[in-house]
Amino acid sequence: MLLQGFVRNRLVLTISLLSFGIGIVGIHYALPMHVIGDEESIIAGSLTMLQTRNFIPALQPNIFDLLYYPVLLPYLTLLAMMPVLIAKFAAGGFSVSALQDYFALNQSALWISARALVAVSGGALVFIVFRLGELLYNRRTAFWASLFLLTSFFHVSLTHWMKHWVPAALVAYGVFYLVARDVSARRNGSVRAGVLSGISVGISYVAGFGSAMAALYAWLNRSIFQNRFARYAVRNVIVAAVIGGSLISLYYQDFLNQSVREEGTAAVAKSLGDLVFLLVNAMRALLLQETALLAIAVLGLLVVRKFHHANSFVFGSVLLYFISMYLVVHFEPRYVYLIVPALALSAGSFIDWLYRQLRRPLALFFACLFIAYPAGVSFQYLHLLLAPDTRQVAVTWIQDHVKDDPFLLSSRSISLYRQPSVVQMVASYESLRAGERYELAHAERFASLTRDSYSYTNIHFWPSGTSLDTLNDYLDGFRPKYFIVEYWGLTDLSSEEYSLIAGSTLVASIRQSSAGDPIDVNGNFYTPSTAVFSLDRLGPNVDVYRL
Repeated sequence: MLLQGFVRNRLVLTISLLSFGIGIVGIHYALPMHVIGDEESIIAGSLTMLQTRNFIPALQPNIFDLLYYPVLLPYLTLLAMMPVLIAKFAAGGFSVSALQDYFALNQSALWISARALVAVSGGALVFIVFRLGELLYNRRTAFWASLFLLTSFFHVSLTHWMKHWVPAALVAYGVFYLVARDVSARRNGSVRAGVLSGISVGISYVAGFGSAMAALYAWLNRSIFQNRFARYAVRNVIVAAVIGGSLISLYYQDFLNQSVREEGTAAVAKSLGDLVFLLVNAMRALLLQETALLAIAVLGLLVVRKFHHANSFVFGSVLLYFISMYLVVHFEPRYVYLIVPALALSAGSFIDWLYRQLRRPLALFFACLFIAYPAGVSFQYLHLLLAPDTRQVAVTWIQDHVKDDPFLLSSRSISLYRQPSVVQMVASYESLRAGERYELAHAERFASLTRDSYSYTNIHFWPSGTSLDTLNDYLDGFRPKYFIVEYWGLTDLSSEEYSLIAGSTLVASIRQSSAGDPIDVNGNFYTPSTAVFSLDRLGPNVDVYRL
């Protein structure tokens, strides 16, 4: 059915492919460094499954402690990686050790394949929103809704990274679409929505929002099913529970953690004041990131009488979503992304209203004017993704200036090849990365490789609570010439880092731009999206001191 929809709707196919193309632009950003939070959790979870040949994390939760997501996204990531793994396996003469050696040193292709999976999800979500627009509104509303989603800064940003948000939105709105189709076609024997609802639990628990709203929509339209609504609902709930429960059981430790342990807030005392505070923060995040979309969506609710019921349901669902989030999890601004497709539908209905109120050229002018604002922000963001990150600039500086001098580093991201002898020397100070542990274990095989190598230790990976005495012992023994540190704000610096900076000489300072503190554009969206116009590149401050 969906494939037939693609064939019939060449216009939405084009828009969906454009969304995928936007997700591909800058897909190599900052690689081979790993600088985006959450990517390491999902991708490392996939690689751990491959390495241990254990695809059920619940059996070895201590090995999968880095994975804090349900299992289905790591499974899909593995599938996305398979073409790369097979190609490299064949190119290496079908040698397992050659394949392991290659990916111990070069994981960028795996990261790109994982990010491409999310870009595909972004294109599919645009298609689903278009089809929902057709079902709940009309074709013109659907077209403009898909364009609003396509140019959304939230959507453009999140389609670039292996995070769960875009796949979660895809399955959430996919469930809603299937239920809306069942209601529209009076199809009371279908369990497709239940199947996808169960699958959604394996992607992200927050995707349950889509299932809840779909259930509410079906209940509000229960008269269409006549006396068979209860049978339709029970069938889908049972199917969803069986599939969802099976997926949860594969890594039930994460489910417990997300629901009742570290992340869950269900047992925390609630108050009306705290709920209002959350709603204000959510509206603030929308105003900062999706100013035009929020304004036009509200206009759709207020002035479009033709689709008043549909828009009222959209905004009612948005309110229920935030109330649900308040009851079970802590709020973060990126949670707002899941309602962006819904707001795009309401915004699209306002554009349809303009076409009915104004002459076509004038309506088109205003519609393009509304789209231009978010499109400009997103275009500038894509431009920044193509520029070197501050940490990449720092690596270039090190390669050009440090050469054979020993140096001290404090960075979670910057990674340069270290001589095996240096790795052995610093192993007692810091936690080695997986790649370095592998290289150290197979030092003889890697000895013949010709690579630029550096003598440094990264104090970012020293155990927490390391004393200044330990740092001074290291300095006395290894005598580094430079200290290189990355940070988003001065409050991020530790006492050890401050002690190293004191009395040292600043020799290089790498910034996003010449004005202001660095902005974590890929973080929690605490600043206006228009801040991208003030930046020359992305990334934290990186300072180089001569010790």
